[in-house]
Amino acid sequence: DLACDDSQYCTGIETCDPYGYCQSGTTPCQVTQWCYEAGSTCIDYGNGDFEADGDVDLLDFAAFQRCFGTIATSSCENGNFNGSGLIDIDDYTEFEAALVGPD
Repeated sequence: DLACDDSQYCTGIETCDPYGYCQSGTTPCQVTQWCYEAGSTCIDYGNGDFEADGDVDLLDFAAFQRCFGTIATSSCENGNFNGSGLIDIDDYTEFEAALVGPD
């Protein structure tokens, strides 16, 4: 539904139902998630996939570098691995593990 692609999804003014139709509603994401407006989806904090394409790669690393040392808001939310609200060295350690994968 193109009407959902109007920057209102994350505000809770509207959400998309399971069939893709706009519904008025509450904040669409849980407290352990951030709202990805462009994809109208909720993504768990700290999976490291800033562009929500399903993998953690060098483009995500570049985004993490831009967010390092900042408060985790909007485009930086996905670097908030520990949920502290700040992108710091503790988040970097977990991001590195997501980037390189299991040993």
